[in-house]
Amino acid sequence: MKVFLDHRLSGLERMNVDQTAILAIHWQVDVVEPQGAMGIFHEAVKRLGIVEKTAAVIAAGRKLRMPIVYVNVAYQPGYPELVRNNGLFNTVPKMGCLVRGTPGVKVIDRLAPQPGDYVVEHTRISSFFGTDLDTILRSLQMRTLIVTGIATNVAVDHTIRDAVQFGYDAILLQDCCYSSVAEYHEAALKTLQVLATQVTDSQAFLARINEPQAKAS
Repeated sequence: MKVFLDHRLSGLERMNVDQTAILAIHWQVDVVEPQGAMGIFHEAVKRLGIVEKTAAVIAAGRKLRMPIVYVNVAYQPGYPELVRNNGLFNTVPKMGCLVRGTPGVKVIDRLAPQPGDYVVEHTRISSFFGTDLDTILRSLQMRTLIVTGIATNVAVDHTIRDAVQFGYDAILLQDCCYSSVAEYHEAALKTLQVLATQVTDSQAFLARINEPQAKAS
């Protein structure tokens, strides 16, 4: 692992805010609220202040007119598009959650989309699979993605892997994501230290976008 870590990049140093978008993955009621069907994430998200840190990142990005792209998982009633070939996918219909049009599929109020933001829905794991995400980002001429969301070891991990293969700089904010348990989160971060362009935190991102050179091409 060290041989790869020795060649890590600092994506923040070469980031141009005019070509940077923020991804907000699965900040939905069913995922992170205590009344949500998948409330296993709520306690840690609240204890670690992850929503507040993510809100600060999104607010700062909006001030600089960065595109904010929400990626929500949503299924039709009856789950006709769900591929039930693993434990994760099989759990969704058993819990009866994340159905399009229900309260649980909405983004939580603290991070709710605003006019001008983008919302993408998906039914698999990566935010790119079967969606228009790449088309949207390329039409906006984005080169760098700031990634936040749930869960670090599932949708966040797969999205970063695809983003890198599509040619984007993928910067993960490690304090703006989490898994169902700390061990999964930490394990995913270890892998993403190599696979992501950079793993950093919200404070470093906020400090960087306030530097004049962040707008350099």
